[in-house]
Amino acid sequence: RSPSLIPLEGHIFRYTREIYYTVKKGDTLSRIAIKNETTIGNICKLNGISRNAVIKVGQTLRVN
Repeated sequence: RSPSLIPLEGHIFRYTREIYYTVKKGDTLSRIAIKNETTIGNICKLNGISRNAVIKVGQTLRVN
């Protein structure tokens, strides 16, 4: 997806974009979080899953 501008205070804006990751064999939420410089909690929040959710090869997860 293309970056979006999100207004902060005053005239300051922050570029954001949604980043997705496709689960590969052997992946865990922990490994995916480390690879994408985020946290397990953030991945779970973005995808509406619990920390002990079963992830499957080929599943797409939003990581940012």
